[in-house]
Amino acid sequence: ILNFLLLCGILCKEWKVDYQLKNICAVKGSSVVIPCSFDHPYNKKVQSVMWGHERNNFYEGPFIFNSKSVDNTSRFQYIGDTINNCSFRVDQVEHNDTGKYVFRFEMNLPDDKWTGIGGSKLDIVDLKTLVTKTNGNGTMKEGDSVNLTCINSCNGGDLSSAFTWFKNGKAISEGRALYLSNISSTTSGNYTCSITTHKGTSSEVININVEREYWTQDQYFKKQRNLRQRKLILQCTRCLNELNSCITEALSVLILSCHFDLHNTDTQM
Repeated sequence: ILNFLLLCGILCKEWKVDYQLKNICAVKGSSVVIPCSFDHPYNKKVQSVMWGHERNNFYEGPFIFNSKSVDNTSRFQYIGDTINNCSFRVDQVEHNDTGKYVFRFEMNLPDDKWTGIGGSKLDIVDLKTLVTKTNGNGTMKEGDSVNLTCINSCNGGDLSSAFTWFKNGKAISEGRALYLSNISSTTSGNYTCSITTHKGTSSEVININVEREYWTQDQYFKKQRNLRQRKLILQCTRCLNELNSCITEALSVLILSCHFDLHNTDTQM
């Protein structure tokens, strides 16, 4: 019985490749892992492993990764083994990486080979940005406000992704949204966002160009005059408020004094 069980443990195994994820979404510039496992009827290691893309023949290649080749692209990394793990990683994914990926392995004998035709499908998307201006779609001017939002469409815009914001290539903030208030000419620049855990990702460039307000000499003096007038009005208002307070306090003292004098007169009589 023991011998039968041991023999069955070997012969009852089947050729198979399991893809844990049938559909995988990744942001352009990130790294993605295609999890995979395999099995076969023999109690020995496989001799060679390959990964193919749908643009080529899954059985004959050319393959995007082939353990027998020395010309494999560094972006494609086999991170599995020759026992049962066939996981595969693609670094700095590009839009032309979109498509179906399939694993193939071969043993010593010519007929001992298997291709897991099911495969995993990879979709590549861009990071999206949303720009909201307080003045609608008009030109941004000094004093306006603008809200920039980074969206990872792979997770349906879920807030779970962590983002980093850059201005002219320099990291300036963390978070899904970047709020720029009371903007000025120093706010102008090129803004992008990326997924914090994937440094290679980047959204489209958002150019913020704040239009400066230029005045003629007459406009300048008019604005200065209006500013002085407003300051004078504020000062006068403050003075009036203080004067009113003083008058109210003086009247209160006078009323109390008169009341005291009347009280004393009544007492003497």
